[in-house]
Amino acid sequence: MHNERVKLVLRARYFLDSWETFLTASGYSKTTYLLSQEALDITRIIIEGYLALVLIHRDHVNAVLTPLYPWLHSSEACEHTFGEARQVTKDFTMLDFLYMVPKLKVKMRQAIFKAKTSNAKSRASGYSHTYFDMAGLDQMSLSTFPSDEQISMITEMASEEADSLISLLGLIPIQVHNLQHTNVVLPGIESWLSHPGS
Repeated sequence: MHNERVKLVLRARYFLDSWETFLTASGYSKTTYLLSQEALDITRIIIEGYLALVLIHRDHVNAVLTPLYPWLHSSEACEHTFGEARQVTKDFTMLDFLYMVPKLKVKMRQAIFKAKTSNAKSRASGYSHTYFDMAGLDQMSLSTFPSDEQISMITEMASEEADSLISLLGLIPIQVHNLQHTNVVLPGIESWLSHPGS
C-alpha cells in the first residue's frame, strides 16, 4: 500500500518538475500554463511530507505497533473537534470552548469507540468525518514499508511513468531531462586571486 503511494507522489513530483522545466526553457508563461506558485508549494509539501512520514515510520517507529495512517496527519481531527463544539454551542467564545472541553472529551470518545462514520446530519452541517472508520483496512500492509532498494526501484518506475505522461504531451523526455541537468559553471578560485597586470 505504501509502495503504491510512494510511486504516486514521486510520479507527480517528476511530472511537475519536468513540466515546469519545459515551460521555463521554452519561454511559456508559468502563470498561464502551470499551477499557481502557492498550489505548487502545497503539492511539494504534501509529496515531501508523505515521503518523510514513510521514512520516519519505517526507521524510527515500531511499525508493528503503530501502522502509518496518512489521513490522521491532517487537520481533520481539529475540524471534527470544532464541528462537535458547534453542536454544543453554535457560536462559541474561547471561554465557552474551555467550559465545554469535558463534553468534547466524551463526544470524541464516543466517536472513537463506535468507529463512527459520517452521517447525513453531520454532512448537512458541513462536517463529514470518517477518520475513525477503520473497517476493512489491511493493518499489515499499513505496517509494511519499502526498503531503500525498493524505493530506488519505485523511483525508476515513477520516473518512467512521468516520462510517458510527458511524451503524451508531445515532448521528448530526454530533452526535458537535459534542460533540467544543465550545470552552471562558476569561475574557479584562481580567477578571484588573479590580479590585473601580474
